[in-house]
Amino acid sequence: MVTFTPPNLDENASPTQKEMWKIHANNTIKREELLEVNLEAIYEVLMSICDPVMNDQVCNHENYEEIDNKQDTFGLL
Repeated sequence: MVTFTPPNLDENASPTQKEMWKIHANNTIKREELLEVNLEAIYEVLMSICDPVMNDQVCNHENYEEIDNKQDTFGLL
């Protein structure tokens, strides 16, 4: 899962700096949400193109259940 860590905002920041920080934070969160959705979609595509033998090997891997529950694309690879 992708998580957002907000940058530090100086307590003496100007109103403009505060607004720019908010915009940056919102844009970052949106990009991370999009990344998460795209990674889940890639996971589904990868699983759908596996032939039956490869699918069995993937499903029998010791960490498969955890990877599948998280829809962990990188873990799948």
